[in-house]
Amino acid sequence: IQKHPSRSTRIVVPLARRSGLIEWCEGTIPLGDWLANEITGAHQRYHPTDLPPNQAKLKLAGARDKPPERRMAIFSEVCSKIQPVLGYFFVENFPEASAWYAGRKRYTASLAASSILGYLVGLGDRHPQNLLLQPSTGELVHIDLGIAFDQGRLLPTPEMVPFRLTRDLVHALGPLGVETGFVGAAESALRAFSSGSEIILTLLE
Repeated sequence: IQKHPSRSTRIVVPLARRSGLIEWCEGTIPLGDWLANEITGAHQRYHPTDLPPNQAKLKLAGARDKPPERRMAIFSEVCSKIQPVLGYFFVENFPEASAWYAGRKRYTASLAASSILGYLVGLGDRHPQNLLLQPSTGELVHIDLGIAFDQGRLLPTPEMVPFRLTRDLVHALGPLGVETGFVGAAESALRAFSSGSEIILTLLE
């Protein structure tokens, strides 16, 4: 975090206990739209013969009430028919090698920092429409932060994972996956948050 002081921030103005204003995230696109739009989505453009994302959703939804072993089998089947594509986001938006490297590095740092912070505050509801991509920088931006402090565990389908690190998010890290800077950045973020734990606890209280 300290190595990347340009980390994007947003202005928030609290108006009441349950309402407020937050700055609009200019120049961003929803991760879900970039990946799975039926016409322009990257899955359709790069792997048109893969299982369409909307059909994958239906198959997974139909497995919700099945035994755990069957749910896992259906999940594995769906994964085998959809290839991750998020890495192409950087090829499209950063055609020069140096810009591609810098963009992917900013993405890695933002993914690591937001993952650790999300874990610490119990942030849930991290579906692809609540994650934004910033084509000008490569950074990942989180929105809709209403389900926090482990409230996701109380949803009809409880969210049990500490943070989302899907195959597409890992694909964008590069051929070595999480070892391409993500682990180190996550450790740095955790140390930074730990050193400021008193401030964080004061704000939460």
